[in-house]
Amino acid sequence: MVQPTRQPENLGITAVAFIAVAALNAFGSGRALAADAAPTARCAAGRRWRQLFAIERITTLQLAKSHPPSLMGVAFLHRDMYRWYLSRMETKLAQHSWQMATMMARMAPSIRGWDPPEGFTECMLLDLARHLAQTGQLQHAREVLQIAVEEVPTSAAAMLGLGALYERTGYPAEALEELKKLIKAHPENYEGRLRLAVNRERLGADGAAEELFRGLLTPSSPRWIRTVAYQELGRLLVDQGRVGEADLLLREAMAEIPENQRLIILLAHALDQGQKPREATAEIEQLGALGAQQTTSPRYRYSMWPDIDADRVRSTLIAAEDEGVAALREALQ
Repeated sequence: MVQPTRQPENLGITAVAFIAVAALNAFGSGRALAADAAPTARCAAGRRWRQLFAIERITTLQLAKSHPPSLMGVAFLHRDMYRWYLSRMETKLAQHSWQMATMMARMAPSIRGWDPPEGFTECMLLDLARHLAQTGQLQHAREVLQIAVEEVPTSAAAMLGLGALYERTGYPAEALEELKKLIKAHPENYEGRLRLAVNRERLGADGAAEELFRGLLTPSSPRWIRTVAYQELGRLLVDQGRVGEADLLLREAMAEIPENQRLIILLAHALDQGQKPREATAEIEQLGALGAQQTTSPRYRYSMWPDIDADRVRSTLIAAEDEGVAALREALQ
């Protein structure tokens, strides 16, 4: 029998969870069915799964109407079950779980006579998107973030996450539009401004990108943001043949951030393009003294999951989970 990620007495597991368990017991794993059953049997199994999922949704909706806070408990159950199912290659159930958790998050503000904890919908959707992205489900993570932007249009974290995922999955034009909305609503968002500059350059708007990069080279910008902005602007200047300007800019950057190897390499490249091979060689020789670059470099950080207010998401969900599980336990007594 499939067991939940936490023991029922601790989680306050619902009848909804028992439906999922019964599905596995009655019909076997979806993976085994796909491998062993005849086409007719597979179709029948598919219908059974859909029927079961429909029953679960109806049961959950009824529960939410009679005991609104219990909806949060169901959402947390499915959020946790998503990774559990995925680790066992139960992709159908894993997809069902993140979709159920998403549905619960969207429903919460619309239930009459109940105000969910502040930030629950936004934070649950952001957390789901993070789980999906970290397990390689980038398209599904993007879907959840699109829902988050629709449900909470003021969410800087959702807009930043969506823009970054568009960028990472090869949609720079879509990334640009999302990041423009972010900066219009939250002009102080430094990471959004950096990503907007990068995507403007990718789409050929070098002048606009340069202006944005230069605007980030101020003490108020986080150090890692300034580092990447120096790198991107230096490379842009070299590519445009403005090697003298690139030389000055990169020396300024190295005086401020002397430990960053990429800046040294870019300066050497600028010097080489400016027909100064000896000076370029001298810069490259400095790399040996710096040792290996740390894996948490600014460039590495830029390539990973963006800053979507993880501390606030975590604290909001911890409080909501306690309330939701308690309500769920009371509803099932």
